Amino acid sequence: MLVSGLVLATLTLTLTSAFAHDPKPILRSIYGAPIAVVTTYEVKAGSQTDFLDAMVQSGPYNRVLYAFANERIIEGPSDTVSGITTFISFARYYDISTANFVDSKRNPAIAQYLAKDPARVEAKLVEHDLADWGWEHNSQQAVFQVKPLGSEEIFEKNITALSFFKSGYVGQTGIFEILPEGTSTDSIREALQRRTGLSGASILTTSSGVAVYSEYFKTPPLTGTDQLTAMESGSTARQMGMVVQNYVSR
Repeated sequence: MLVSGLVLATLTLTLTSAFAHDPKPILRSIYGAPIAVVTTYEVKAGSQTDFLDAMVQSGPYNRVLYAFANERIIEGPSDTVSGITTFISFARYYDISTANFVDSKRNPAIAQYLAKDPARVEAKLVEHDLADWGWEHNSQQAVFQVKPLGSEEIFEKNITALSFFKSGYVGQTGIFEILPEGTSTDSIREALQRRTGLSGASILTTSSGVAVYSEYFKTPPLTGTDQLTAMESGSTARQMGMVVQNYVSR
């Protein structure tokens, strides 16, 4: 009986270890989250490092929140006159009450570093657009449309890059764009298709229209037909920068 017990313990440990290194559960969690909260922060000159530390420490990273899927923090350029730096938080959730809880804990912790109050946009996911590796091979990239949790094909077949759903991956270019109400999904897909170096994008709906969050292995030129017609809505319609934080709850 002792030998059998040792064998069972070994098998259990081996299976647990194998599942622990499977990235698919986290990828699926990010892929399926139906809600996005996008918040713009204008950070005082010289406060960028302290702001980022406070964002992470007071946010969902150190909390067990089952309705939180992922947060990307994008750092934009600094204003040449004021030194103010624009940051964006793009966070995915399974319910809005969890997002509200995170903000209630985070906002007091970061207030001292901000030049003005944060601007927050709540959005619902329509679809993801995922690119393959065409840009790496100097060939036409293909872009695939997938609905949230609508298909397992992207996890079962090697048809697209999955970097767009990976946590811990930083250094890529992140762009958030707010578009006029009535902008068609087809026109967004066409513009994304022409943006070389696309990793992936999420098409979203907001209370004022349509929005897109996209990431790139290299920064696209955003000229001519690569552009999406944007509108002013209380804050800059297009925000671009580098992803400097990308995490799930630990």
